[in-house]
Amino acid sequence: MTQSPDYRLFLNSEFSRVHEKLDYIKEQTTKTNNRLASVEERVSDTEEAVIKHPGNCPQVVKIEEINKDLEVYRVIKRYPKLVLFLIAIFVIGIIISAIGTFETIAGKSENRELKKKVDNINYRLAPYRSVQDTTNNPK
Repeated sequence: MTQSPDYRLFLNSEFSRVHEKLDYIKEQTTKTNNRLASVEERVSDTEEAVIKHPGNCPQVVKIEEINKDLEVYRVIKRYPKLVLFLIAIFVIGIIISAIGTFETIAGKSENRELKKKVDNINYRLAPYRSVQDTTNNPK
C-alpha cells in the first residue's frame, strides 16, 4: 500500500497542505514578532521617559504648591477629634459673645426706661424744688 501511486499522491497532497499551513503560521508568527518588537521599543522608550519625567516635569512647582495647600486638609483628616474640639470651642465662644451682646442691648433699653422714669419724677418734682438746684451743681 505504501508503494501504490495513489497513496503517494494522497500523502504528497496532505504534506503540501501541512506545509501551506506551516508557512501561514510562520508568516503570522513573523508579523506578530515584528509587532511585538515595535511595541517593546515603545514600552522601553516610555519607561525611560517615565524615569526621566520627575526631573523634567514642568508642573513640579504646581504640584508642590498643591501639596502645601493640602497640608491643612491632611491635618484635619489626621486629627478629626482635635478639629471638632476646636470648632466646638469656637462655637461656644460665639454663643457667649452673642449672649453678652444681647444682655448689653437689653441693659441699655432698661437704662433708657429708668432714665425716662427719673426724668418724669424730676419733672413732677420741679415745682417743689427751690429756685436753686443743688443736685446738678457739685460743690
